[in-house]
Amino acid sequence: MERPSPGPCQLPGRNATGPYDQATIGRICEEVARLYTVDMASATNVLRSKWDNPATAPSLEARDDPATAGVTPLSKTLVVDLEALPGMPDKIEGVTVIDDRTIAVINDNDFAFGTFDDAGRHHGSGAKSQLLMIEAPASP
Repeated sequence: MERPSPGPCQLPGRNATGPYDQATIGRICEEVARLYTVDMASATNVLRSKWDNPATAPSLEARDDPATAGVTPLSKTLVVDLEALPGMPDKIEGVTVIDDRTIAVINDNDFAFGTFDDAGRHHGSGAKSQLLMIEAPASP
């Protein structure tokens, strides 16, 4: 089971890409930016089970192998490693699936925050927000 990288992670995109049991998810951490397709049909639905109860100890997340608890995790397939693409921004704010071959990736300029002069006037960094359209392999 893949453990999250240290530091904050986010899932900026969760998009249905087929039947109700298929989706594309993104995993964006400090130095990891990857998009996967997942197959929910083969995974164990833990909704309304003992694993959905915060009082369950040890929690499912605390286990090294969910199979020892009778839980099958989502199977996932890497669609694209965004870090490997040239021109990708250092900080990705969000992703979405446009169609079965196109992914949109966006970052913002953090208000082009720069410096202030002695009079308190802001001098922006000149950074621009970006929207990138990426051609990706078709979802399985």
